[in-house]
Amino acid sequence: MTSDLAKTLIEKHKHILLFDGICHLCSRNVQFIFKYNKTTNIMFCPVQSNTGKCILQHFGLPIDQHESVVFIENGQALLKSDAVIRIWKHLTFPWPMLTLARFCPTFIRDTIYLSIASNRYHWFGKRDACMMPDSELAKRFIS
Repeated sequence: MTSDLAKTLIEKHKHILLFDGICHLCSRNVQFIFKYNKTTNIMFCPVQSNTGKCILQHFGLPIDQHESVVFIENGQALLKSDAVIRIWKHLTFPWPMLTLARFCPTFIRDTIYLSIASNRYHWFGKRDACMMPDSELAKRFIS
């Protein structure tokens, strides 16, 4: 997959969530977002997929380290707590109220985020392969 194709996907899908497809916590979060993103404007892509790797490369992000979700909004890649806060904005009430966390200093938010991210496999487990979405959720996956 070329950088041009990544650029095309990013322009076509204004909101893309790149997530760790083998992480149980990350997969559950995708299902949560799917349920509460009623405008269906967020598309999903595992970072382990060829498409996910291509999009990561497009933004100059490592393809072999998955310590953060990446939320792409209107061509900008957001990481860690900034990504989470921006995702909350796209969910149904009451979840957007959590965006008030943006007033907490970034270093505090990201410290909490990284603590969870570095322990997620230990606390929640991981799969041998990327999650297989059901047919409805699969419609929101970029491949």
